[in-house]
Amino acid sequence: MELIKFIKVNYIVLSLLIFNVVIKLCFITAQPISHDEPFTIYHAQFDFFKIIEYLKNYNNPPFFELLLHFWIKIFGISALSVRFLPMLFSSFSVVVLYQLCILLFNNRVALIASLLMTFSTFQIYYAHDARVYSLFLLATLFSFYHFYAQVILQRYSFSHLFWIIISNVLLVYAHYFGFIVWFIQFVILILFYRKNIFAVKSYSITTAICLILYVPHLIILFERFTHSAKNGTWLNPPHGFESIYNMFWSFCNVPVITVAVITLFVVSILKFVVKRDWQVKESVVTQIVLWFLIPFLGMFFISYKIPMFIDRYLIFITPAFYILIALSIQYLFNKKVIMYMSSSLLIAGFIFSCTLNPSKKRNIKEVVNFVTKNKSKSTIVIICSFDFATTFAYYYDESIFKTINQNSEYNTMVSAFKKQNIYFVNSIDSEQLKLIENFDSLLYVDAAADFSVPGNNINETLNTKYTKNSVHYEDNLFKINGYSIR
Repeated sequence: MELIKFIKVNYIVLSLLIFNVVIKLCFITAQPISHDEPFTIYHAQFDFFKIIEYLKNYNNPPFFELLLHFWIKIFGISALSVRFLPMLFSSFSVVVLYQLCILLFNNRVALIASLLMTFSTFQIYYAHDARVYSLFLLATLFSFYHFYAQVILQRYSFSHLFWIIISNVLLVYAHYFGFIVWFIQFVILILFYRKNIFAVKSYSITTAICLILYVPHLIILFERFTHSAKNGTWLNPPHGFESIYNMFWSFCNVPVITVAVITLFVVSILKFVVKRDWQVKESVVTQIVLWFLIPFLGMFFISYKIPMFIDRYLIFITPAFYILIALSIQYLFNKKVIMYMSSSLLIAGFIFSCTLNPSKKRNIKEVVNFVTKNKSKSTIVIICSFDFATTFAYYYDESIFKTINQNSEYNTMVSAFKKQNIYFVNSIDSEQLKLIENFDSLLYVDAAADFSVPGNNINETLNTKYTKNSVHYEDNLFKINGYSIR
């Protein structure tokens, strides 16, 4: 009876969860393990403290890899296994978004926002990505839900206090941009609730505890920040309004919906200004706007100096984006019939434009199969760049990928490949040219070499010294050329 009662009370939440899990499981293994996924999976195989040691030199904190470390010990490193966790994080994010909207607004806003998020191709893409981003999204939503319940609505309980601390600590141990979530909540507190002693006290206590728990990682945070400020990032600066539009596009599936959503926002703003509706009934609406705009515009302008304006780094503001769409519809259309029709039309647009199997645009399996097929004992394989080693290993030989030397990040893998005459390089030097002379043929795999290692000049060097043969493969990213050495 208790179970039946629970289902009756929570049937919408349960339906959203089950539906999200089902649609995100459909094509979870259809796309190859690629991009940064092999890097994450590879490092998750190291011992707990070795993961922390190795990842301190990279751009993300280690929490997701540590979590994945224990997961793969039980379930292995198959595509289904490593992507199952992100799929769950993404699916539960929709549920928490729904609950947050119920807490702050109403059922209508909750349902519209959660359905838009459910049928976002962008969200499905990262539900199929064995990286930190879906966890970052879930932690953000947990943080905001309990922030509003405990600090703002003053529904004091140990549970809210506990989950604020847990979610905020997880945020900054999962991604450095988790501090932006802290900052947004600080701004909301100062602008709207600074005279509320209870709110200020609750926020101060939880933040102090979170900072204490983050102390072990503060030096690494400082080092990574100064490195990025000094050396920049791999991204390019934005291109004005075009970059803003493209970001909206990534959140809206297709251009026609993007234009519709931008129009919806613009008309809502115009109505607000014309009516001089300065006293918004719910100040929390303005707070949702701040949740979206502070990171969106802040990262956009900062990116002209330190490029960081990319969709996955902004995944934590997408809940605010979908809430604002729902709020705009509710604000613009007073008549329920028109409001229901417009929201249904927009949701239908998301549904029919949603791609359940978003492409990663990486034909990894084809590349590996081509190399395997055309490689002989007298063939040397040169692959650029070095960073492609984990990706190649995952599909070429799982035993190589899984052989970990705790005292050496990559040397064991590199040595195993050298025994099979496969070399990962970022450039060609005289020693490597001498090595090539010992073979009858060469396969050169250009894995977006000019992007990952600009100015490598490998193609030019090989084309000058050796003769191309008939072995050739090319797609939108990879190029493989065969050369006759003798």
